[in-house]
Amino acid sequence: MQEKARADLANMFGERLKALNLPHDSIESFATPRRLVLIVRGVAGQTAAMSEERKGPRADAPDQAIQGFLRSTGLTREQLVERDMGKAGQVLFAVIDRPGIVAGSVLASATTHVIHNFPWPKSMRWGAASSSTESLRWVRPLQGIVALLGDKLVPIKVAGLESGVQTVGHRFHHPGIITIGSAADYIEKMRACHVVVDGAERRAIIAVGAKMAATKAGLTLVEDEGLLYENAGLTE
Repeated sequence: MQEKARADLANMFGERLKALNLPHDSIESFATPRRLVLIVRGVAGQTAAMSEERKGPRADAPDQAIQGFLRSTGLTREQLVERDMGKAGQVLFAVIDRPGIVAGSVLASATTHVIHNFPWPKSMRWGAASSSTESLRWVRPLQGIVALLGDKLVPIKVAGLESGVQTVGHRFHHPGIITIGSAADYIEKMRACHVVVDGAERRAIIAVGAKMAATKAGLTLVEDEGLLYENAGLTE
């Protein structure tokens, strides 16, 4: 389940950023028994400004038709452009300029969308909100959201939770609250608190440790990739 969740997280977030027109470079995702992690590198400061052109009714169309077009575009009659369309006569066009949206707002929107639409094979509702079939479903009760753009908090509200810059370390070796100073520091900050977020790295650590233990005991390790994945999925 963790590997699928990790892949789904990266794919869904990448697709959402594409739909929202926010340029970025690479996307990495990681999973542990207690957390899902997404790191997006090279995020642009904002989406590109866009200009949309919409064709409307003829300039001599009934006022009701023109007013309906104005309502749909949010423009005034003076802001429309008249163009000679030959046999069609003078036709009204709306040119709508859409400024770029800052990255923080886009990331907040994308995160909220992904959380609400995440395809867990099994999920649950919890707390007071569980009485509503419209409430958030998650694999286990969602405890917190850390969201940073560089060293700036990305404000997000989901199911009564607000994003922050604090999380917890390893359940036993570093159970206290820790503060994440910036997105770039996340992986190493978690490592310092005894959490290895990269499943591949955890598998490598376990494999090396198992071989060393077997050698020390004078035994030969029988490698089992399925068991290795299972143990890496049970640990942080």
